[in-house]
Order: sequence, then C-alpha cells, then structure tokens
Amino acid sequence: MKKKVNNYSIYICEVRKFENTDVFQTDIKQVFDCIRYAENPEKLRELIMRDPAYQELDEDTYDVIAEYTKTAELMEVKSYGQEGDKVNMCGAIEKLIQDGRMEGLNQGIEQGIEQGIKALIETCTELGCTREKTLERLVSKLQISRENAERYMKQYW
Repeated sequence: MKKKVNNYSIYICEVRKFENTDVFQTDIKQVFDCIRYAENPEKLRELIMRDPAYQELDEDTYDVIAEYTKTAELMEVKSYGQEGDKVNMCGAIEKLIQDGRMEGLNQGIEQGIEQGIKALIETCTELGCTREKTLERLVSKLQISRENAERYMKQYW
C-alpha cells in the first residue's frame, strides 16, 4: 500500500500572522494580504488602493479575495482591465465607494425634502392656514402629487 500512497510533507502557515508576504512572487501575496486585513476594512482598502498589483488580478484571484472577505458586492461590480482577462480590484472598490456616496447623497436629499415639507406644514399651521390650503400649497409649491401631499399632511399636521 505504501507504494500507492505518496508521502508528501505539508507545510502550514498561519496567514493572518504571516507579515512578510513580499517573499511571494505570485498573486498569493495579494490573497494573503487580503486575508490578513479582512477584519480591518480601512486597512484593506488602503492596501488595495496603494498596491498596483490589485489593478491586474487574475479573475480566480479576485474571486477568492471577494469570497474570503465576504464581499458579495465585489462580485457584482467586477471590472476588467485593458487586457480583458485581468480584473481591476481598485476599480471595483472605487465603484463601491462611489455607489455608497451616491446612496448617502440620495438619502441626504430625501431627508432634506422631508424636513422642508415638515417645515412648510408647521409654518402654515402657525399662520392659521386651513388644512386644505396647506395641502394645495404642498402640491403647487413643491410639485408633489396630491396623494403624497395627503400622506405628509397626515404625518405632520
């Protein structure tokens, strides 16, 4: 039976504590670094943006990093480099950041509109305007539908 089974030596390293990844000449360096910083998103982002190797990763390497860091969004925004077969992780991270900023901006705009509507209703109430007159002002001044205006009136009147 010994002739049929190979007796290879197996070397094990604890990747999270492996600090000198510069010894690796392949993309295993990027995988190990991402595993090492997976619990620290700010350090991980800094690493990816600083190291040009992340601009041209093999697709398999990119997928391993995305899977290990539990970043499903990376799979959704995978962007390919100029060669077509390499993946630009920096571009994917930038897209995620930009999407987050746009989402935050949209939420801020919606909150601002909501506060403006609330202030208009409160001002009309303080000035003694009728409910119907306030409703008409919401529709005409803010150009919102009557249904939305009624919903805001129920909430803030």
